[in-house]
Amino acid sequence: MTGQIEEMLENTRLKEGQVTIFVAGSTAAVCCFEYEPGLIDDIKHLYHRMAPENIPYKHHETQGR
Repeated sequence: MTGQIEEMLENTRLKEGQVTIFVAGSTAAVCCFEYEPGLIDDIKHLYHRMAPENIPYKHHETQGR
């Protein structure tokens, strides 16, 4: 759970329940990983290999700004 969500929950009177995390957009996603430093580093490197930041993408010409 991100710090921002955790802080929002702390500022409520809720003691039990569920939290729904939603992201709008056809190219957006919500994912959850166990916070294990090696896994976090591996995932960051995986994303950089799959979609490097330093190359042009057609998506940037239309919706990706």
